Amino acid sequence: MDHKKVVERFHRNERVEMLSDGVFAIVVTLLVLELRVPAIAHERSSSELLAALLAMKTKFIGFTLSFVFVINLWFSHTVLFRVFTKIDNVMLWLNNLLLLIICFIPFPTALVGEYPGNVVGLLLFGIPWLLIPIIFFALGSYARDKKFLTPLLDPHRFAQVRKATISYIPVVTANMVLTFWSTTLAFYIYMVLLVAGIVLGFRVRLVRSEAEELN
Repeated sequence: MDHKKVVERFHRNERVEMLSDGVFAIVVTLLVLELRVPAIAHERSSSELLAALLAMKTKFIGFTLSFVFVINLWFSHTVLFRVFTKIDNVMLWLNNLLLLIICFIPFPTALVGEYPGNVVGLLLFGIPWLLIPIIFFALGSYARDKKFLTPLLDPHRFAQVRKATISYIPVVTANMVLTFWSTTLAFYIYMVLLVAGIVLGFRVRLVRSEAEELN
């Protein structure tokens, strides 16, 4: 095997994607474990069971928000690694740090579901929303500087996506400060940010078609 093929195999990212997919799958599974069947005094009482389920509404909302957040991160992660032609050790460890933060998500989700009005719980809930965009931005910037991006990539569109990603940082920071005044409003703002992230994810069409490239 010649030197070029050895280098190509060394820089492949298939195992990184497999590990990442496994972590994402485990995290979304852990999220649902917080939705435990409520205990009621009379097992045949529909009204009692309904009241117990309604009392769990914050847990359902927190689970749904976190589930969609994690799935959207998986989508963004998939798109990002598709435009990398190779990866190195720095990118490996940035990805490992990203996975560490993603593994943390079920814990603040459980706190918010159990103590929805607690400032500390919601602040912890905001930590992944603050740190993950930083890591995504760092991964994209590093790959761009090292020329690890596919030549089919539209650099203008890629710059727009990077700018949108980094814009989350001041918004989330301001929302974490807002938490001290209104936990309810801060929580709803996270929902708005989630919708914005989904829209951005659908907007990410980074790779130009072959026809565009030939023109």
